[in-house]
Amino acid sequence: MARISRGIVLTVIGGLCGATLVAIGSAWGQPPRARPVPVPAENNFVPAQRGQPIFGEPVGPNDGFSVPQPVEADQFMIETNELIDAYRQSSDEKIRAGLRNKLTAVLAKKFDSQHQRREQEITELKARLKQLTELHTKRTAERKGIIERHAERLLREIDGLGWEIDAPPTWEYAPSGA
Repeated sequence: MARISRGIVLTVIGGLCGATLVAIGSAWGQPPRARPVPVPAENNFVPAQRGQPIFGEPVGPNDGFSVPQPVEADQFMIETNELIDAYRQSSDEKIRAGLRNKLTAVLAKKFDSQHQRREQEITELKARLKQLTELHTKRTAERKGIIERHAERLLREIDGLGWEIDAPPTWEYAPSGA
């Protein structure tokens, strides 16, 4: 009789725990709520563009975005937008012609800046390619030795003769009566 009531009690407790987990668990599975992003007090706030740092956070190479834009890109964008707005608001053809010439000059500077940055990237990529090519050539020459050393290391580890990895001590449970 005691076994039956114990089983019933355990079943009831398990059911209550399960119901609690179902009720609370759905809240645990929800994604965290997004925190509000602070907005500067100025009226001329422009949200960060793709690839730009947000509030001073660095943009890494593996973040899924494009290469970060240089600070000067912001200045070009500001100048371009100001000239476009002035052009849009002006109805005088002489003023519009002057604004068009200024816009062309700003865009030429922006193009030259981008072109120079890309040339620098190409130079850096060529240097990296040269290093990788040299390393690849060395590894090709040392192919047999690299394979033999790796095989030797693997076989020594199997025999227990490899380098021991420093791991934190593990505590084993020992019964109090032992």
